[in-house]
Amino acid sequence: MQAFPQIFAGMFTNDASLLAFSAKALRIYCGALFMMGIQIACQMTFVSTGNAVCSIIVAIMRKFVLLIAHLHSATFSCRQDQGCLHCGTDR
Repeated sequence: MQAFPQIFAGMFTNDASLLAFSAKALRIYCGALFMMGIQIACQMTFVSTGNAVCSIIVAIMRKFVLLIAHLHSATFSCRQDQGCLHCGTDR
């Protein structure tokens, strides 16, 4: 999916602008999955070694990072002068 995101997204739509947007979004998403896997492995290591406080801190930090990333993407994807694929509005 990382190498050919247009083919994967093409199974669901034929819209060229949506395919271009989906290709970029899938690459970002797959890259984030790798980082989330590392974070979850670290968190489970803390739990298994009995260090629950560090595990909770890592989990809370992950939530903040996800919230900030979501707010950032929502802010920049909904511009009035360009239209928005997220909201479905046109220029």
